[in-house]
Amino acid sequence: MLEALREIDVKHRRQPLDSNGRISAVPQQPQWTPQQVYAPREAIYRRKKTLPLRESEGMIAAAAIVPYPPGIPLMIPGERIAPGMAAYLLAMLDRGMEVLGILTEIEPLVEVLIED
Repeated sequence: MLEALREIDVKHRRQPLDSNGRISAVPQQPQWTPQQVYAPREAIYRRKKTLPLRESEGMIAAAAIVPYPPGIPLMIPGERIAPGMAAYLLAMLDRGMEVLGILTEIEPLVEVLIED
């Protein structure tokens, strides 16, 4: 049974391993103070656009951004995307981590609010 579990782990592992066979370290999270520009409910109903994650810093998130694991929101709708956050999220994606709220069809995309 143990061997079967190891095979499943190897087959379905999303995160790369380091030279010691452990999951690669999560990148260092940037230090920031969340800046709530709009209440989440208001942000959900505002006009949105989709753009590359790498171009999103300074924009206002239109959806929650949730790295999984652990499944705790890093940003919620209506928060300004802080400097360094896009690079942090891209590093997580590069390590095979799942980030809910990021569209990853061709390149990582994120929905942001259109500011009037």
